[in-house]
Amino acid sequence: MKPQFPMPNQTILFHFIIESSTMEGHPLTHSEINSTLAKQSKNPSAAGHFSAIRYVTELAAKNDFPTHHANQYESITKSNANLFWIRELHKKLMLPFAEYGEAMLNPEYIKRSDCGPYRLNNRTINIEMPKPLEINKFMHVWFRRIAEFHNQIRPRLARPDHQTLMNVEQMTRTIHLQLQCIHPWTDGTGRSARLVENLFRLRWGLPWKTIPAKDKIQYINEIVEYENGPNWKTFTTEAKSN
Repeated sequence: MKPQFPMPNQTILFHFIIESSTMEGHPLTHSEINSTLAKQSKNPSAAGHFSAIRYVTELAAKNDFPTHHANQYESITKSNANLFWIRELHKKLMLPFAEYGEAMLNPEYIKRSDCGPYRLNNRTINIEMPKPLEINKFMHVWFRRIAEFHNQIRPRLARPDHQTLMNVEQMTRTIHLQLQCIHPWTDGTGRSARLVENLFRLRWGLPWKTIPAKDKIQYINEIVEYENGPNWKTFTTEAKSN
């Protein structure tokens, strides 16, 4: 079934792009976003967001998403093969940055080869992230939990009650936090996680969500709290046992 809520309009999406890019240290103006949309210029942050948002809204509108994946998460091999959509999302979001970095000869920008594939380096922010060879296992459990939840709530999506909507709200936030903790990519995980949360919000009947840049500290604290909490410890134990 298609999302209960209408797709976000341009005003909502512009606000999301501005707040998300500001949070990541690439602040944009309405003028820069408009110019990119009109193809008068190409700001890499705006171009990446437009490309990824288009992909997200197309996925959310498909009746078979994530149903066509939902029964294929039993093995890690099948799960990896059916997680192409999230790697494609990251690629669409980050490739304009890579192209801009190459044009500017700036080695600090993400490389083309890192747009889509999972990171190959160790990562430590607040706690040590899963090692590169563990990412597939973690993403397998992450996806399996999404698929199981989808199968459970699917019959209730046509007429969701208050409790169902509350469960969906909590699950989409958990999906976001777990993706941040796994940190599958060297760069762009936060931006991707905010888009993934909105993908499932739309798919399960909730409106688009924007986290204000002014709440960045609160946002980071929420991730840290989850990283140090019992739910992430349980998730980690399950992933490592696969």
